[in-house]
Amino acid sequence: METRHHISDEMLFAYASGSTSPQFDVVLATHLTFCPACRARLAQMEDLAGGLLEATAPESPEPASLDAVMARLDGAEKVTEPGPLAAGRPAGEAGRTDVPAPLAALLPARSLDGLSWQALVPGVKRFPLRQPGAQGDKLELLRIAPGTTIPEHSHSGGELTLILGGSYTDEFGRFQRGDIADLDEQVTHQPIADSGEDCICLIAAEGQLRFKGLLPRLLQPFIGF
Repeated sequence: METRHHISDEMLFAYASGSTSPQFDVVLATHLTFCPACRARLAQMEDLAGGLLEATAPESPEPASLDAVMARLDGAEKVTEPGPLAAGRPAGEAGRTDVPAPLAALLPARSLDGLSWQALVPGVKRFPLRQPGAQGDKLELLRIAPGTTIPEHSHSGGELTLILGGSYTDEFGRFQRGDIADLDEQVTHQPIADSGEDCICLIAAEGQLRFKGLLPRLLQPFIGF
């Protein structure tokens, strides 16, 4: 399935320069296993940023800027198929066979279906992911039943949502397996799981959601969402 929603240039450059959090790194690395276009852009950014840094090193200690790298990318030859990244770990008997390696390394089970999902609200389950030594941003899996609507909300910081199975639709289009939503505090949306299977999302977020409706806001302290 072709990936239609990609990592923004700003986020990809931050990842290439090592300035994203460990939680965001997991989501970005997992998306990169799906998306040859983003892998190609990342490889170009790393190469060009390194070249620009070397060229300017005697004059300035500042790293290459995103604007400088993007200007060079506009005239660079595009890479269409970089080398493959690590494949997903084999799944169990009744599980998936395609859990990407960056995520599989954090799972206690051999498949997404084998996890001990926690009920959050009707139609939504979660599985928190913990990384040794990681602090700050939230990292978790959400499992949204078909037809379930997440109440309209905005964000108190940046959020990355990667679709691992099923799909959802919101104001920005339809997101399917491999697609990533790169969101910030300016975004307000209302996703709905729109296929016949559970929509499974890998999410890294700064802060909490900001729900628009009264009931979701009242429930938020109890569900921690």
